[in-house]
Amino acid sequence: MNAEILSQLKDVHLPQSPSWWPLAWGYFVLLAVIIIFLLLIILFIYKKKPKWALRKQLNLELKIIEEKYLADKNTNALQNNLVILIKRVARSTQSQADLSLNTCVQKLFNKNSETTEFAELLEHDRFKKVSDISPTRLLELAKKKFKKCTL
Repeated sequence: MNAEILSQLKDVHLPQSPSWWPLAWGYFVLLAVIIIFLLLIILFIYKKKPKWALRKQLNLELKIIEEKYLADKNTNALQNNLVILIKRVARSTQSQADLSLNTCVQKLFNKNSETTEFAELLEHDRFKKVSDISPTRLLELAKKKFKKCTL
């Protein structure tokens, strides 16, 4: 009797193996998130690239000003070149009508005691023939401030 019952059974059919396509909806969500993330990275780099180029040019010009000072030891020329550089950077980063030195320094650098000292060193005896400021301190502050300036 068991043989009769077993002979009436049909063979077991295995289901088809799952295909790779179409993907589940979770993969499409993951793909969309990755594409959005890549687009945000590209947008970030695209927006930062001009600032990176400006910072590179700024450091190059600061180095040129320092080399000019070391060649001729003219403190007034150092002060004037730094003031011109600060105003050029302020003009290129912000569209403002008031380009006084104090306004430019306030816009570019964070307000603290070093910023105040830097502005005072730039203004002190700027139009005298012989200036009595410390050019090494002025260069030191200029390097530090331009490294951290907001562009």
